[in-house]
Amino acid sequence: MCKECLPKQIYSLRPSAFTFVLVISAIVFLSYQGANAESAQDCFYKDKQGVIKVSDGIDKIPAEYRASAQCTKAKTTESVRPNQIQLEGNTRSVDMASPLGRIELRWPRTLEKIFSRTPERAVADAARTASRALKSGGFPTHLTTLDMSWRIVFLDQNLPETQIPAQVVSNCHPGWMYPPADIFIVAQRVAAGCVAGDAVSPEKADSALTRVLLHEMGHAIEFALMKGEGAHDPLRAEGFASWFEGFSAHYSSLVDDQVVLDEYRALGLSALEQGNRGFSFSGSPTDYGLGALYFRLLQQKRGVAGIVSLYQKRLNQGAGLVQSLHDDFAWGDERWIKEIRDLR
Repeated sequence: MCKECLPKQIYSLRPSAFTFVLVISAIVFLSYQGANAESAQDCFYKDKQGVIKVSDGIDKIPAEYRASAQCTKAKTTESVRPNQIQLEGNTRSVDMASPLGRIELRWPRTLEKIFSRTPERAVADAARTASRALKSGGFPTHLTTLDMSWRIVFLDQNLPETQIPAQVVSNCHPGWMYPPADIFIVAQRVAAGCVAGDAVSPEKADSALTRVLLHEMGHAIEFALMKGEGAHDPLRAEGFASWFEGFSAHYSSLVDDQVVLDEYRALGLSALEQGNRGFSFSGSPTDYGLGALYFRLLQQKRGVAGIVSLYQKRLNQGAGLVQSLHDDFAWGDERWIKEIRDLR
């Protein structure tokens, strides 16, 4: 995609019904100067199987689920920068140094009770974790010495809906990233999902928050790796961010990296069982798992340097992830399935 088109991307996360801490993501294309659009009320509820569902009105939800449903109304397709979001009540703002560059961070003080650590400490720790991952070997110098300007804002569940894109509100995203490094986090969605009854301890919320931050930082890191080049390929973008989430979790004291790897592996294998090979991206959880497994397989076979090489030789020139891998490895379909199933 052209350089002029790339800044219109918003990379976003939402919790999967597969498990609480697993975060998967979808790409929507919006602009900070999008047109206003009224939307029907969006209501979230969890069915008997624990699957989160969305309805466009409380009256359309089965009666047995209405008491626990949560509703919001998305009013706009616009978004503003993290430093322009209007936060209510007592707020905090910090401008801090990190191994990834300067970070402007803002949050409402009411959110501090959700986690056992302040947003400032959580973001600082995630930046250190991501930096350690980047310095572990194989990444190019411009990433190991990354120095970006980050703007991060924490929001509460009462979203400033006139400032947040409708698609982000209606899809229950706990976090999203706008290139090159603007990150938005909805604290309650990270800790408790979008329906009543999902709340966890502050310590578990800390782990979930770390995963969301590492995933979103992974999007910004991939954007820097691509240097503004390449084409729109959601499987590539979400696959890289999901892979980086697990890869960098190895350097975190709050996240069990094996849990992350196992969750994405289960989703990716489910995609294979459904006949999905990644040539199309529907936005299902299994798509994200499959994308993560492609990068994990590439790392296992050729190391991080092999991932970087694929970007430099093919992906930055506009080639899609799946076709690039198939051309590079020259494996048949059965070999691909076997290699992915053998991943541990």
